Amino acid sequence: MRNGGRGGGALGGPLTPGGFPINRPGAGGMMPGMPGTRKMPGMPALDDDNWEVPRSKSNPKGEAFRNAFPLVGKGSPINSKLLPQGSGGLITGKTSALLQGSGGGSGLSTARPSAPVSGPGDSPPPNFGTLKPLGTVPPVTPVPEKPAAAPKANLDDLNKKTVSLLEEYFHVRILDEAVQCIEELKSPEYNPEVVREAITLALDKGAACIDLVVKLLDTLLARKIFTPRDLGTGCVDYGMMLDDVAIDLPKAPTYLGEVVGKLIVVGGVSFKVVEEILKKLEEPRFKAAMFDTVIKSIQASPSFQAILGSQAAEVKTCESLLS
Repeated sequence: MRNGGRGGGALGGPLTPGGFPINRPGAGGMMPGMPGTRKMPGMPALDDDNWEVPRSKSNPKGEAFRNAFPLVGKGSPINSKLLPQGSGGLITGKTSALLQGSGGGSGLSTARPSAPVSGPGDSPPPNFGTLKPLGTVPPVTPVPEKPAAAPKANLDDLNKKTVSLLEEYFHVRILDEAVQCIEELKSPEYNPEVVREAITLALDKGAACIDLVVKLLDTLLARKIFTPRDLGTGCVDYGMMLDDVAIDLPKAPTYLGEVVGKLIVVGGVSFKVVEEILKKLEEPRFKAAMFDTVIKSIQASPSFQAILGSQAAEVKTCESLLS
């Protein structure tokens, strides 16, 4: 038999690197187109040296399977390079077609599935056993949205509105309209400024407006639009300016004393306010004029004895500030 120019073995076929003939009985026989086979009439000539497709070293399947499942009872394994590509022993757990008939497949276990083996150029498969389970994510509690803060009112605008409504009140003397306009300002933090501005305008206009301003402040307190703290803070704020105001308005200390005294009678403020004002004043005569007017205003009330008796300690403190 012709051997295609290759050295033949005892059976007339090419030898494997281990010395076994490929076309020996039980080895699967020769396939058309392989080196060493007889050419049929009309067949094109084949290149003996370069007949198989080059394979990448990154995936040596034949080498992996041959190393994973060695042939039992054979002196040396069959060279996978001489087999069709993709047949290196086991293909998805099945015996290769070229290895069938070799003694009943005694060298391979077809019941055992093949395991993927990484080649020299492949990255190792991930080790899922080392992965840590993710912790339980606590439920996210929705944060309630904060209401949008109201824009800060312009103090200049508030001052203009306050002066305008107070001027109208002292002119037309409609109490309910003035109270409604002040309530519509909706600026509680600005209430002490309203008190100070009301006292300022009333005292500038003279004694005729003292009762008007007291009545306005008393009504705002009774309707809970203003608090006693608002009234007291406004009176002290005006008292801080009294030394300067009295230069142009000499009766300002007397007028302020009358306003504060009447507010004490209606329960709007206490002698603590008188004490704070006296501490702010520097001129002794302004102190005396204001304190004397406060006492006179209280004594004009039928309940003056009860008022002076309940606040006797504060009255003595105020008297001590006059000396």
